[in-house]
Amino acid sequence: MDLQLSNWAKNSITNTDFFIKRPSHISLKQVIFVYRGKTTPMKYALIPFIALGLVLSLTLGLEYHCEGEEMFPTYYGSPFVFKQKSLGSSMEYFYSVSGLILNVLLWSLMLLLINRPIQTFVHQTSKHWIKLSYKICLTILLVFSSLTLGFQSMMLGRGFEKNRNYWYFNLEEEAKAWGMKCQPELIYFQP
Repeated sequence: MDLQLSNWAKNSITNTDFFIKRPSHISLKQVIFVYRGKTTPMKYALIPFIALGLVLSLTLGLEYHCEGEEMFPTYYGSPFVFKQKSLGSSMEYFYSVSGLILNVLLWSLMLLLINRPIQTFVHQTSKHWIKLSYKICLTILLVFSSLTLGFQSMMLGRGFEKNRNYWYFNLEEEAKAWGMKCQPELIYFQP
């Protein structure tokens, strides 16, 4: 399929701040480009990945300490409860699928709302250092999310076992059944 580019599109490609390096055997008509100010679907796909890294690292979260006569695991939320510390091992955690999905959706929405005005500002400015700073911050967040995801996968529990419900943790019901009182505490960057 041969792409037909108008004179406006050809001038836009040459006048953008983005320089596309292409092999000489590929014509200008075959180059797919991103015009200044437009957001690609790839950028939107990165937002949930970054949100997953922020949720798993408990960048901003709640730690539920429960008091009572019995031993009770520590629960973590951001703000929905999604992680439970194992009583058998200090290096093992169990995750709630629904809690993790709800937290990622909430953080993705917040990141999207924060990202829109920042992207508008970055694309409207002519200062190169601002654009470079934005790209560096985005790269740092992607590396941070990748490292967090790798680290948390090593501490993953035994998966879906018999008599275990990893789809939903009902902290209030569990605490009530065991006669515990759980109080949330605000935490930052906890594993």
